[in-house]
Amino acid sequence: MEHADAYPHGLVGRMRELGLFGALVPAAYGGLGLDVSTYARVVEEICRGFMSLAGVVNSHTMAALIVLHHGTDAQKQRLLPRFARGEARGGLCLTEPHAGSDVQAIRTVARREGDDYVITGTKMFVTNGREGNTFALLAVTDPGARPRHRGMSCFVVEKGVAGLSVVKSIGKLGYKGVDTAELLFEDFHCPAANLVGGVEGRGFAQIMSGLETGRINIAARAVGVAQAAYDDARAAVADPAIPPPALADMAAGVGAARLLTYWAAGMKDRRERCDLEAGMAKLYASEVAHAVAATALRVAGRRGLRTTERLERYYRDTPLMIIGEGTNEIQRTIIARNLVDRYGERLGALTSREAEMDATREMVLAVRLFADKEIAPLASELDGDPERLAATVKTLGDLGVLGALTPPDAGGLGLELRTAALLVEELARASGAVAAVVAGHLAATAALTAQTRSAPRRWLPLLARGERLATFLDEPIALLAEADAHRLSGRVTATTAGIDLFVAAERAGDRGVLIERATVGSG
Repeated sequence: MEHADAYPHGLVGRMRELGLFGALVPAAYGGLGLDVSTYARVVEEICRGFMSLAGVVNSHTMAALIVLHHGTDAQKQRLLPRFARGEARGGLCLTEPHAGSDVQAIRTVARREGDDYVITGTKMFVTNGREGNTFALLAVTDPGARPRHRGMSCFVVEKGVAGLSVVKSIGKLGYKGVDTAELLFEDFHCPAANLVGGVEGRGFAQIMSGLETGRINIAARAVGVAQAAYDDARAAVADPAIPPPALADMAAGVGAARLLTYWAAGMKDRRERCDLEAGMAKLYASEVAHAVAATALRVAGRRGLRTTERLERYYRDTPLMIIGEGTNEIQRTIIARNLVDRYGERLGALTSREAEMDATREMVLAVRLFADKEIAPLASELDGDPERLAATVKTLGDLGVLGALTPPDAGGLGLELRTAALLVEELARASGAVAAVVAGHLAATAALTAQTRSAPRRWLPLLARGERLATFLDEPIALLAEADAHRLSGRVTATTAGIDLFVAAERAGDRGVLIERATVGSG
């Protein structure tokens, strides 16, 4: 089917039965009413099987969302149930022969004549252009408007009226099976009632508002393709006892792309501004998909080049994600401008804090302020003075940082690991040395918290307050029985002066070892 570039009628019909054409349409209009995060997961799973299918649904969903968010009540009542049922199969009419990423360069014109708008122009790369029947189209209604986007309007155009013809289907490197066409509008009469929102001049903003969801969709598609390529590459490994190191980079890239994608989707669900984050997710995930697909071909060797295998399809499909919903070159420009315009001179992580509890958000910001004012100016001095470094770390006990993972009943904050990681991140911006000591201390307190015996846990209040410092050793220690005592044997390197307590794993067993500095010998 894919090599024949045949439209997958059967699979599309099955998606319609599952309600996927109404995935983001509210239940009140007959849709599933999914949030964007769930929709992205659905798209990822579809793309693990056949990425083109997601294109059929996404372009349709984009058209439906424009009506949902910007249409009049009458437009919503008439069109959304039909979108949800898949009776109205949608797409976007944006790109033109002379206008790609620069949407403001479009030349398609819509002029008012009585109760209609007469549309003239050509639209390229219209997904569902041949099989679909209902499209969101952007056209110029006021050629003299400045800036130009203020003279653009969005219309819902429906087939069945003279003046709309499919010029040709467009062949592509990948993304086959999905219907991509060039549409010609020649004095096409569109009812004025189909002007989205009923007001001219708002079309550009209406179209752009849907691109956040579109870019999250592209990112989810990329994650799905990358996951599929990784899975096939792993299955193609000839000797499981000697796995290629490239698998590690592939898996790490897929995981990072997935986290970035669902970060942006979560912001969209919370109605936060996420144009920057959606663009970053689309950029990174699409680049990862391309790299993972290319690496998968190398891992599989000659097998990957066969047209009977899926790997070569994954590789051909990835350029669509790099180009679709704004090329990655354009994305980089937009992201860079956004970073400067939105964040100015503000430093620190861009992670949204809106979904966090107030106490967590305040904790992270308090540590950021402390790190910027109290630690950053001393960073170079701390690197060369271990005793002063330890003393500086102990002051973080007053902020609760050192007891971040310690339960409240032992004097700590009992934060989740994610929040503790954010605190370490803020410290690392000011001083890598401070962050390293704190990370070791938190690892040690986490190990002690897991203990059921009271002896190790008695240290927790002291560690939480910063009266003592601990670290977790990554070198196993040998525990040798001698009469009524034990002798420890092992070499510990790269530890910081001022550490009072070491927590380590026993080399030949599953027991933890607690070592006070005063008992450590040398030799």
